[in-house]
Amino acid sequence: MLREIAAAVVLLCVAFAAGWTVNGWRRDKELVQVRLTYETQRAAAETQARAKEQDWADQAAAIRKNKDAEIATVSRKLNSTLAGLRSRPERPSGAVSQTSRACAGSSGAELARGDGEFLAGYSADAAKLSAALDQCEAQYNQLRK
Repeated sequence: MLREIAAAVVLLCVAFAAGWTVNGWRRDKELVQVRLTYETQRAAAETQARAKEQDWADQAAAIRKNKDAEIATVSRKLNSTLAGLRSRPERPSGAVSQTSRACAGSSGAELARGDGEFLAGYSADAAKLSAALDQCEAQYNQLRK
């Protein structure tokens, strides 16, 4: 009888060990499946994020190209304006000239060369800053979408 009990205990231990092993295999298979699913989803999300990042970079490059073209246009206009101002007379020495007192309009026709160059440069700087601001706002609005 002791022999039968020992055999039953050994049989139960073997059955328990076999069940434990089979359950481990099942769990390992589930874990591999979960990891595979996770990696697949992660790779898809990474691909989507990279595509979005590339799209944003392309749009930013296009916006920057527009800004650079606008700044180039402003620089060309400034250079032509400065070339046209070279024929103007310099500001007369003295407190206030008679010409500036008699200025009837605001066309700038009576401006001295130095004053005209300053104002043209100041205007070009403002236009360049405006173009840079437009670029920043366009990129910001692009990313908000």
